[in-house]
Amino acid sequence: MAPWVPTHQITLPTMSDEDANKIRADSLAQEAKAFDITDPPDVALIRWVSYNEVGSVSAQCLRDAGFNVIGAGTLMFMPDGIPPSQASAFNLASYVCDAQYSVHPKYAQPMTADQYGLLYDYTVEWEVPCLATFGFTPTAAPTRETFISQSLQQGKASWNPWEEAETQIGISQQKVVTLTDTCPQYPPVQYLWG
Repeated sequence: MAPWVPTHQITLPTMSDEDANKIRADSLAQEAKAFDITDPPDVALIRWVSYNEVGSVSAQCLRDAGFNVIGAGTLMFMPDGIPPSQASAFNLASYVCDAQYSVHPKYAQPMTADQYGLLYDYTVEWEVPCLATFGFTPTAAPTRETFISQSLQQGKASWNPWEEAETQIGISQQKVVTLTDTCPQYPPVQYLWG
């Protein structure tokens, strides 16, 4: 399928570098605490990553650290699992990878009505036809206005054909990676988040 391009541009929310770096520092501190890393290393940011690439970038970083990880889009899988004897090493490697390749905080901010409208357009115009190539037909789309209203109330997309496809097809990890690479759940980041 040809790449999706929106028919109209939206006004995107902004975030200063100072705010983004503060949120990153707070997030890493919470992650260190959750992973029980008592003396977290000071890790420089190599680059910000987007939702559409965090799974593949993080998986590559963790593979470079010696762990068998598969990733695509927002997803990561560990086909072999993590043995208990490697849990601490994996937690530290995850922390380092997350610090080196941090997801930009703008992706975690609540989406605006304009952003939900753009997401709806992408889903209807591109994602649903792409999923159809895998033999999946989602539930009927709500109206654009209903989707925007419900999504704003719920704080997430109120209709998500990609998740429906993943649930109903019951596909393997490798097929989920293929589906994610072929039919991304989100439109290109430059249109939705800037």
